[in-house]
Amino acid sequence: MVIMPMFFTQLADKYLKCVEAKEGDTQPCIDLSKAYLQCRMDKSLMAKQDLKELGIEEVRANQQQIDKS
Repeated sequence: MVIMPMFFTQLADKYLKCVEAKEGDTQPCIDLSKAYLQCRMDKSLMAKQDLKELGIEEVRANQQQIDKS
């Protein structure tokens, strides 16, 4: 059994609630996803990696283009 610190659990819950509120659209919830991944990397719970390599910045750029349309 894996025990997750409360902060990670709270971030995950916020992200899931956001996705549910947006009817499955993850784009508006990208900041929560980014915060969760960054926190995991900062606490050495996952390998440090540039968020661009995980597609985070690309998703944000695509959302900004859609918002401008």
